[in-house]
Amino acid sequence: MAWPDGAEQTVKLLPGSVRRVEVVVPRVWPTVRVKAAVEAKPEVVSTASGGGAPQMAPVAAEVSVWAWPWPQLVALAGATLLVGAALGAGSGRGGGRGPSRVGAAGAHGVAAARGSGGDALS
Repeated sequence: MAWPDGAEQTVKLLPGSVRRVEVVVPRVWPTVRVKAAVEAKPEVVSTASGGGAPQMAPVAAEVSVWAWPWPQLVALAGATLLVGAALGAGSGRGGGRGPSRVGAAGAHGVAAARGSGGDALS
């Protein structure tokens, strides 16, 4: 994406002055971490002395920003909750394998082991 576009004109800056620019880049997907690179190529328009224009090196900078894909994260959380609810509701109909049956079977096994001389528990 080149700047300035058709609506903007070349900006004239004096030495030591600063200009802040904000550009909105359309059609960028939020992918948790987004990187952007900017390069400024200064150009001398005219010189007061009429001599040759000095050459200036381009300046480049990179920046990374957090861009959370909130709609996708909410959809993933909702799907996770639905699957968890479906699995949780399905385990309640497992043919009586709940904690009360396990507890009764465990107590019965301990009583049977004690009745056979207690060697299994020692």
